[in-house]
Order: sequence, then C-alpha cells, then structure tokens
Amino acid sequence: MSHQDHYRGLASLKRRQRRSIPFSVARDCSSTLNRRLHVESLEDRRMLAVITVNSDLDNTTPGDALVTLREAVIAANTDATTDLGDTGNGADTIDFAGSLNGGTILLDLGELGITESLSVDGTSLAGGLTINAQDLSRIFNITAGTGDFTFRKLTLTGGSASDEGGAIRSLTSGDLTIDQSTIDGNNTTANYSRGGGIRASGEVLLTDSTVSGNSTTSNGAGGGISASDNVTLTDSIVRDNTSGLGGGISVGGYFHDVFITNSTVTGNKALSFGGGAIYVDEGSATLTNSTLSDNYTNGDFGLGGGILAFGDVTLTESTVSGNSTTGESVDGGGIWAGAVTLTRSTVSGNSSTGTGGGFHAGGVVMLTQSTVTDNHANGAASVGGGIWNDNDTITIAGSIVAGNTAVGGNPDLLPGTGILTVNFSLIGTGITPDAGTSGDNVVTDDAVIGPLADNGGSTQTHAFLPGSPALDAGDPSIIFQADEFDQRGANFFRVADANCIAPEGIIDIGAYEAQFAPSADFDSDDDVDGFDFLAWQRGFGTTVGATKPDGNSDDDGDVDASDLAAWEETFGETTPPLMAAPVVTAASSLTSVQLSAVPTLASSVLADLALAVALDADAVGGSSPNEFEDHSAPQEYFAAEPSARSDIAAALNNSDSATMGKPRDDNQSAEASSPWEDALDEIFASLLQ
Repeated sequence: MSHQDHYRGLASLKRRQRRSIPFSVARDCSSTLNRRLHVESLEDRRMLAVITVNSDLDNTTPGDALVTLREAVIAANTDATTDLGDTGNGADTIDFAGSLNGGTILLDLGELGITESLSVDGTSLAGGLTINAQDLSRIFNITAGTGDFTFRKLTLTGGSASDEGGAIRSLTSGDLTIDQSTIDGNNTTANYSRGGGIRASGEVLLTDSTVSGNSTTSNGAGGGISASDNVTLTDSIVRDNTSGLGGGISVGGYFHDVFITNSTVTGNKALSFGGGAIYVDEGSATLTNSTLSDNYTNGDFGLGGGILAFGDVTLTESTVSGNSTTGESVDGGGIWAGAVTLTRSTVSGNSSTGTGGGFHAGGVVMLTQSTVTDNHANGAASVGGGIWNDNDTITIAGSIVAGNTAVGGNPDLLPGTGILTVNFSLIGTGITPDAGTSGDNVVTDDAVIGPLADNGGSTQTHAFLPGSPALDAGDPSIIFQADEFDQRGANFFRVADANCIAPEGIIDIGAYEAQFAPSADFDSDDDVDGFDFLAWQRGFGTTVGATKPDGNSDDDGDVDASDLAAWEETFGETTPPLMAAPVVTAASSLTSVQLSAVPTLASSVLADLALAVALDADAVGGSSPNEFEDHSAPQEYFAAEPSARSDIAAALNNSDSATMGKPRDDNQSAEASSPWEDALDEIFASLLQ
C-alpha cells in the first residue's frame, strides 16, 4: 500500500463533491420595438435584524427584560421577538450590551444550535467576550445546509464533543468566518473524531484570530481545525493543538487547499500519523510571509513534521523551522509533499529520523533566492539531510543549500535521477549539478551565516556574518529595483552592496540580503576585540532602534544572537573583511607563540575577554574601555598561571590609567583588588580548563 493510500484510509474523511453553483443565462432576443410585458419575482430584501444580548446567564426565561445568548440564537433561528423588542429576520446579527464587556457566558444548558445564517459579533466590546461550555458540550452547532456564518471578537473555550467540532461544528456549504477571535481549549473525545476546535463542511476563513490548545483523540484528525473545503489563515496563529493526523489543521475532500498569509503555525503535534501542523489530503498548501515552526509527528508513518500534503507546497517569504518527525517511515522533517517551490524563503533546523530532514519532495523542486540549512536526517540510514527528491527535476537559483547533515549520506541533497540545475548558488561539497553555470556557484559546506533569528521583517532568517562567501556572489544580471525586497519584505532591498549603494550592488545568495557590510567592530576602532563584546553585551536584548555602537552587526535594528555570532566569527580581526578570512574562535586554542606575538594587554585575546567581564562587574565605577588601552603584561604569564589573576587585578586597580571608583593608596590596594579577582575568576576558569 502506498503512503498516499495509507493516509487516505487513516483520515477516515467522508468525501463530498466539490460545490457547484448551477446557473442559467436568459436571453431576450426581441427587438426594442416589440417587447412584451412580463412579471418577474423580486429577490428577498428583508431588513436584516440586529439582536442584542444583555445578560450573561444561560436560560430562556420570558418576560424578565433580559436577553441571553441562547434566547438571541432562538430568535434568529425562528424570527421571534426578544424581551428587548428585537425580532429575527433572515440572516441576522447578534451583538452585546456594553455591560458584558470582558465578561464570560457559561453554558449550562448544552450547545447552541444555529439553523439560519448568522453573525455573532462582539466587536462593540473593547474587551471582547468569552463563551465557555465548561466541557459539558460543544458551543455552536450549525446545522443549516447553506448560508454563511461569522464569529467576531469572541473567545470560545471549554467546548467538548464526542464526534466533531469541540467549539464549532458547521455543516453549511457556505463560509465559516472567524475574525478577531480565539478558539482555545476545546476537544473531541471519540475515536476518529475531527476538529478539536472547529469542524466545517465548507470553507474556513480565519482573520486576526488564534486557534490554540485544542485536541482530538490520537486517531482523530485536525486538532485545531478540520475542514472539507479550503482553509485560509490571514494574520492568525494556530498553535499547540494536538491530533493523530494534522495536529493543527486537517483538510480533506478533493483538491481543497490551505492558504496561510502573515500567520504563524507552531507547536502543533500529530501523535500517531502525519502532518504535525498541517495535513492536506488531495490539495496544496501555500504559505506567504508566514512561519511554520516547532511542530512534530511522533508515530510510524508520521510523514511531514510541519506539512504533509499530497499536492504541492509553495513558500514565499516564509520560514519553516524546528519541525521534526520521529518513528519508522517518517520522512520529511519540515515538509512531505509532491512538488515543492521556495521563493525568498528559509527552511532551517528541521529534522527527521527518516529521509529529507528539511523536506521530502515527490515532484519538481524549485528554489529561488532561498536558504536551506541546518536540517538533519538523523536515522541510521537516513539520507538527504536538507532535501530528498524522488527522481524529478530540481532547479536551484540564487540559493543556499549547505550546512545540513545526514547520517546515511548526501547531507545537503539527494537528487534522485532527475536533472539537477544550479545557478549562482552556494551549495555543499557533496552536490554535483547536472546543468547550470557551475563556474558561478560557490561550493562550500560553510556559508558563514548567523543563527536563525529575528533580523527584521515578520519571519526569522539567517543573517550573513562578516566574510560570508555568499555576500555579493549572486547573479549580476539581477539589478536593483526599488520595489523588490528579500525575505524580510519592505525596506530590505533585494539588491544592496557592501558599501550600501544599492543601485550599484550585486545580489547576495540566499533569502537574506545584507543591506550593509556586516561588522562586529562595534566601537569602530578597526579591530574586533573584547571591547566590542562588551558593547554587544550591554546592548543585548534591544529590539528596536539599535545601531552599530549598541552591538548591532547587521543593521536590523536589534541586538541578538546573530550579532554575537558575528563577533565570534571575527574575533581577533584587525580590519573587517569583505571576504572570508582566518578566524580565532577560542582564546584557549592560542599557542604560546601566538600569545607572545601579541604584545599589549589591550590587544590580547585573553585580556580582552577578561576586561570585558571585569568592566561589566559592579567593581567598575564608570570606567571607559579606552582607559585600559595602555596596559601591557607578558601574555604567557597572563595565561599560564591561575594565580596571576590576583596580580593582574591589583595592577588594574592601581594603574594610573584606570578609574576604578575606589581609593588606590597602598593600604587599600589589596582590598580593592578583590572585586576584580571575583570578576576575573569566571573567565579564567573557562579559558584555562
């Protein structure tokens, strides 16, 4: 049995035929001079009613001048009149009195059945409204066969159903819209149940909403959402949902798709089968400016830690990261799909105990200005750590495919027998293209990039470190366009050069474009030393408006791990390189010859690190790093003896060049050295072990 047949059986989804809308076109062929009078029926133009709820109770008590949500739903279904004089009339809207702002309605009498098109709208309440079924029933059961239904600015929680739709079950062929709302903490309990949060027969549209913490049983489908038609997420979050198949979203039916824009799907789990975040039975998944992260499957045949789609997967300016599969026959740590297309996107940090740590593609693969790195195929015979392809064509243009691992071989790419074309890309040493301008490719296993981080924009990327061979190494025929950007979007030009003269630049390789030459020389003194580390340390955590003196190496406005990586990569450099250069990565690796060749305390690797720690200690009273530049000491003595720290501390304390904020006369020098000794202890312990 094929994987596809296997999963179709496991899904146990009732197929329904794709909707069709019959129509006819009437033609009037008579002349304008010979028309006959005729009578046509008019469309239903009843005024739609607004029914106001003013009570958080759950009852149907007449004549008490209160309108509960249950009474309002009944009035909408039956066109009845409430105690406030509101009468249902067709496709109605239920709103809420200001007294319910931020409140909670506890359902004691079971689910709310809806039989007519309806909008339940909490947007008049600044604090929204919570409806809690207390795990006694589902919340809304839409049994109408047609019509559209909308829920706005509501929190639906505590819903529980045996079969499907813990919070909402919608049987309509129309649209179910969730806007500015949260579907949280709902569940279904029966075997093979569907839609821990939402189960819909028609399309599901989420806007500015969150679906979180919902679940089905371990052999169910769609922990957050299960639908038999398209699912569209815009500016929304689907997180921490659990199911057997499609932990976050499960879409069944013929050729129905998932569209995700400006959204995040994270932390979802498929405990038995595939699609940790998303399962698409016969359709495709399209992600735009979105993040799919930290989802996983845990079970045999659990394909696609992030996405399992039997159709195509398309990523545009999106990141798939930290997803995983564990078990037997669990290919595609990030994605398992037919064709896979990446445009200005990043696939990073995914893993599988099967093949294709980054993604497993059964069809055509196309990478354009994208980055596939740090993915892993961890099984004993696993291959294709970055990409696994089943004998179809692969085209890689302006992209990074390097730095992946596979225990069984082919760490970056297992191409199959299809044609592999690579142009102006950075590829690992194990990749051999069949076609393309191979002389214009950079072949290396180290792209010299920072960790996946927030480098601006709404999705995480890998910033270039100083000396990256991907800088200005892309296709020179791609010229600067003011409306073309890298993965991060607006204000991050797709073509920029090391001197920040964008129209004259050459495009970088990968999803990220350096807007300035990356540099960890934060104090602009033409070297990268401990003082620069101190600048980074003091600025670390700044998220907006950070500049180079704050420790921002890549001009993305923040100070984070990418900036520290830039410092580590170039520590000891005397001038910021434009191309890769030898790097000192650890002070403890220096030989005595190297140490003796560095004559001053201020330029010593060990001294720089020690000063960086010491300067940040409470013992320092407003000292400037520049005040220590005149210190000198024999470097072998500095490094070889742990006991030297007391002498160095005393020397630093008593130096005329240092202002410690403490008296420096002979009687107090020993006492004043103690804070320095404490500050230096930690750095010496790590350097001399």
